[in-house]
Amino acid sequence: MIYQLGNPELSLPDIRDIILVPSKSPDQYADLLDLNAMVYEVEDQLSAPRCVANALLSDCEGLAKLHGAEVDLSRRFVYNGTQAATGSLGKPGLIPREALRFLNKFGVLSEQQYPYDEFAPDEAPPDWAFIEAAKMKVRLYQAVIPPGSSMEPDARINQARGSLNDKMPFGIAMPVTESIFTLAGPWQTHQYQPVSTAAPMVGRHM
Repeated sequence: MIYQLGNPELSLPDIRDIILVPSKSPDQYADLLDLNAMVYEVEDQLSAPRCVANALLSDCEGLAKLHGAEVDLSRRFVYNGTQAATGSLGKPGLIPREALRFLNKFGVLSEQQYPYDEFAPDEAPPDWAFIEAAKMKVRLYQAVIPPGSSMEPDARINQARGSLNDKMPFGIAMPVTESIFTLAGPWQTHQYQPVSTAAPMVGRHM
């Protein structure tokens, strides 16, 4: 199985972007956090380049579980729907901001309603799917560290810690190099090459 990487063009910030303001100051953060109780399940996206949909919906499922509801959400609906909404059907990958905007505007289906299929064609979801999805929307999304931010490293870490202390999971999108395809075994033994002149970016992963 060969995993496909997405490398879509980045979207521009706009007035819909809200920056996270943690409810506590750094001196009030817990020294140790265990958010395992929020984990619903770990999904396998197989070879399809749908990491953004997988990551964002895992966050949504975790928040739902935290509030007493266990839901299994449709990655395929968010992936195909966001691609259709942004005119990028057939191009691998999503931009997290655009997928969040889609979840906020159109909502999401359950996995049972629109099941995952790594070989399903990239096509717009049918009209009935949007009618059903409108019943379950993401009401608010926030940027922990905005893309292109000039925040100092310590401020970035405090933003991330603040989000986790508020039991708000977040995703991290990053550029990747060819070395991602050779990683195997325990993460402690991975020999990953960061982006450099010798190891150019080949895509993005979340």
